[in-house]
Amino acid sequence: MSITYDKAAKKVTRVEGHNVPAKEIAAECAGTPDAEVAGIVAAAVDSSVEEGNKVVATIDNSFYRGSDKDAGPGTNRGTESTLNNLLAEAGFWGIRETTKLGPDFGIMNAGGVREDLEKGEVTFSDAYLVQPFNNAYGVVDIKGEQVRELLEQQWKDPNSEHPRLALGLSNNVQYSYDPTAEQGKRITAIYIDGKPVDPAATYRVAGSSFLLSGGDGFSALKSGSNFTDAGVIDVDLFTRYLAEHTGVEPRTNQASVGISIKGEARPGNEVELDLSSLSYTSAGEPQAKDVTVTAGGESVTAEVDNTVVTDFDETGSATVSLRIPSDATELKIETDNGTTFTVPLDEQVSGSSSFGKFAGIAAVLAVLGGAFAFWYANVGSQLLAQFL
Repeated sequence: MSITYDKAAKKVTRVEGHNVPAKEIAAECAGTPDAEVAGIVAAAVDSSVEEGNKVVATIDNSFYRGSDKDAGPGTNRGTESTLNNLLAEAGFWGIRETTKLGPDFGIMNAGGVREDLEKGEVTFSDAYLVQPFNNAYGVVDIKGEQVRELLEQQWKDPNSEHPRLALGLSNNVQYSYDPTAEQGKRITAIYIDGKPVDPAATYRVAGSSFLLSGGDGFSALKSGSNFTDAGVIDVDLFTRYLAEHTGVEPRTNQASVGISIKGEARPGNEVELDLSSLSYTSAGEPQAKDVTVTAGGESVTAEVDNTVVTDFDETGSATVSLRIPSDATELKIETDNGTTFTVPLDEQVSGSSSFGKFAGIAAVLAVLGGAFAFWYANVGSQLLAQFL
């Protein structure tokens, strides 16, 4: 662009412009580089290498991304992984420690995890390569029903390159799902801090600006309220967490547990449980060997099949059959590797999840409230006026 400006008249008198193809620019730059510019670039490179080589922490354990069958870490974005969970926990911890925003849990997207994290000395460069995006971190408020919607949105178009994009979750979150259910209706229970999520309650989520603005198709977050930028960057939260948690171990209590129940789960009946998502997928990550299901005084143990499931989160599967004794109130699922999950029998008998119960109660209250409003507007106000 060439712009001519008339100082006396204080106005632009001529503008000329033309396109320059990138190939011409490349040809012009193919010769001897400008010495001044080259010096600036070289100084920046030297400085970045020096800063990148600084050790930020020395950790005792390795953390990996998800793997597809016969492939290495990073090939399966649809499965839970030790590194994705670690990043969610680090962000959650960091926002609580560095701000007064008070999040209830943390999340991380699998596509944002680009390298594995090996034990030993961790340099700034190592940490940066894990999530090299310089995403700002913040919080957003969503309802419990939106938490369920958020987890449902991990399943994408079945024909897409990534039919599932798993969310890393902070250690205080766990959920169950039925992989055989139809899309949008797979989540069966969610717990935060050991308590069932209330669909009507508000929960504050900590995560990157990319995720909180609905990135990767997680629109449940975009529909939240009170978004606040915490003024911190992902890699800074991560390095601080590693420096203060050098002995941190991979999460063994799986955040997600697949449960599909065949038969009516009530005392005296025999049921069959198809369990999945009991193990991680990458070599070096924790895997379960067996799983035990307990109902009242009855327990059955089965071997876990750790054949890796491509694209999804069903690695670590087992089938367990048992007769439910008369004194049973719940089904307790435990692996030898540390995963535990409890299924209340009353919810299974009614065929509803905790979300269904809360939604039913809310619907009844709404109907009663509407009926009262109609009565008051048409009859009640007139009766009340007689006494005032």
